[in-house]
Order: sequence, then structure tokens, then C-alpha cells
Amino acid sequence: LSLTHSYLGRAFCSKGLYEKGLEHLNEAIKFKEESSALLEIATVHEIRGEAKRAQNNYLKCCRITEIEIGVSRPIIDLFSNEDITQTSNDCDNFEESMRVSLETKQQRRHVADSIYIYGIVLKKANMNKKALICFEISLKVYRERAGSLASRIGDITYQKGHVLLNLGRYHEALESLKESIQIRRNVFGGIFNERVSETLKLLGECESELGNADAA
Repeated sequence: LSLTHSYLGRAFCSKGLYEKGLEHLNEAIKFKEESSALLEIATVHEIRGEAKRAQNNYLKCCRITEIEIGVSRPIIDLFSNEDITQTSNDCDNFEESMRVSLETKQQRRHVADSIYIYGIVLKKANMNKKALICFEISLKVYRERAGSLASRIGDITYQKGHVLLNLGRYHEALESLKESIQIRRNVFGGIFNERVSETLKLLGECESELGNADAA
């Protein structure tokens, strides 16, 4: 029943029917607090300009995802206004904890999904270096598995491209976003699809940063 509500909630949200979508998603988490449903709820509240509700659900998503991954909580105030320090040593330790978690779990793709969702939440908190680690690890798992959903690889390469853009690594961002747009066009169709249009928007920003005015 939880999966049914979760599926219906996402379907309604994808069509912009947010109130109906939230109704089903909130029913889903009554049965089981699952990170992907919480992420969808947080995203909808953000779209609707409900900042506090969005933040609360991103925090819940973060906590649940850490349980799913099986790592100790590395972040105390996820959305604090303090400067976020991400030293090389700090990121190395974080990457190691993610990899150890992945190797010690039996359902690697399920853990890879949780790590991917964790990356999205970290990106929201402007922790781009750690978010990038999450996207690279989850992407590797999906590339290794035959029959992996192309749409998921398209989503991960989009998120990876976004954080690389945020980090000023424009050539790498462009490469990742080009892979994403190729997959998303094949899966979802033309520019009227939301995922295709958001990728094209980032591609334009990236080309602009690289001084490719014509391409942008």
C-alpha cells in the first residue's frame, strides 16, 4: 500500500497536481518513512514556496537516508547559515564511509539509490563536494549493472553536472550534462518534458560560462 501511494503521489506531482500528490505521498510515509517519498515531498514544498516545510522534509530525508546507507551522521546543522568547510581530508573520509557502506550491504543498487538521494540533499545544503562523491559512487554502481534504468543514469548525470557547474568545473559539467540530455531525450522526448528542459537550461548556463555564446 505504501508503494502504491508513493507511485501515485509521484505521478500526480509530475503533472503539477501537487495537492493530490502530497496527499498520496503523506499517506505513503505513514506506512514507512522512505527517503525517495520524503525527497519528493520536500521538493513539492520548495516549488510551492513553503521553505520551512521543505527544509523539515529535507532534514527528515537526510536522517532516513543515513539509516538506509548505514553511516553515522556526518552533518549536524544541514541548513545552518554557517560557512560549510569541506576540506580534502573531510571529503576523503566521507567518500571512504560511503564506499564501505556500499561494499558491506547486500542490495548494492538499493544502497546506491540511497546514496544518490543523499547527494541531492547535500547539494541542497550547498555541500557540493560531498554531493559529487555521492553521485559518482551511485553512477558507478548503475553503470556496472546490466539492465539498469537509463532514466536513472540520466538523472544522476544531470545532478553530477549540476554540482560540477556549481564548483566551477565547467568542462566536466558539460560532458556530464551532454550525456544526461542524450539519455533524457531518448527516454522522455522533446523540450516540453520537464527533465529535458531543466537539462537544456543547465547546458546553456555551462556553455555560457565557457564562452560558447552560440551554443548557449
